[in-house]
Amino acid sequence: MQTREARAGDLESVLGLLRQMPGATGLWEASADARDVLEDMLARPAFYMNRVACREEDGRVIGFVSVVFYKSLLHKGGSALINELVVDAAQRGRGVGRTLLDEAIAEARTRGMDEIEVSTFFGNDAAIRLYRSAGFTEEYLMLGMELDGTEQ
Repeated sequence: MQTREARAGDLESVLGLLRQMPGATGLWEASADARDVLEDMLARPAFYMNRVACREEDGRVIGFVSVVFYKSLLHKGGSALINELVVDAAQRGRGVGRTLLDEAIAEARTRGMDEIEVSTFFGNDAAIRLYRSAGFTEEYLMLGMELDGTEQ
């Protein structure tokens, strides 16, 4: 396995991986819109890190991690947030996720971030084990609300 920066040409492979995530609902099917978002993220390396893991024998994308780096008044160096970390179901348990996670942590350290955060769905035991094995702990409860464009 090798890792590299994601490219716009990886989009379909990445979307295929994201569809495998537990709880992945409402995933974009409009790849033109998704392509615009990915290209925007790739054009802003100061704010985003997007990496893929590929099989050495054929270059097929088997994992993806996306991290956003942001400033906060509570954290002098800033915070890193892992937006997505997904590994192809057939490749899980082989160190792909751990490699991508370690690269995200290393990049956060290189950038001087004070913390790195991640969230996952309740019941995603494999992901929870991975994050705990890397030293992540439960610090707080993250709440979310899907915004559908209607005013409330």
